[in-house]
Amino acid sequence: MSVYQTSVDAYRDTTKWLAALTPVTAVVSAVVVAGAPVGASLAAATDKGAWFGAHWPLVVSAAIILVSIGGVLFIAAQVLSREPVQVIALQTTDTGAGQLLETAFSNGIASPDFLSEAEFRQF
Repeated sequence: MSVYQTSVDAYRDTTKWLAALTPVTAVVSAVVVAGAPVGASLAAATDKGAWFGAHWPLVVSAAIILVSIGGVLFIAAQVLSREPVQVIALQTTDTGAGQLLETAFSNGIASPDFLSEAEFRQF
């Protein structure tokens, strides 16, 4: 038996952990791998602009890591901001979704997982 009531809850919980741990692990991994040598090298550089020019792959890699973290957080925010449509609202629409919903319930679906009427109709 699952600890989740619906698959939506499982998706949201997984997304929360992904959003919480991906930035932390990415930054910690980058610091562990390159932090001390890069920090020492940058501190010893007399011309910071020349240092960044000579180490441009490192700068690009750091930018890719930060953009990737932003992408994960943006997609996670989209997943977490979605809300399931209330079953009562679907039952009272004039488009026939209520009849389809009753048919689904009569076939043993106790807790449907859909976020819009269009998603409901495709099943």
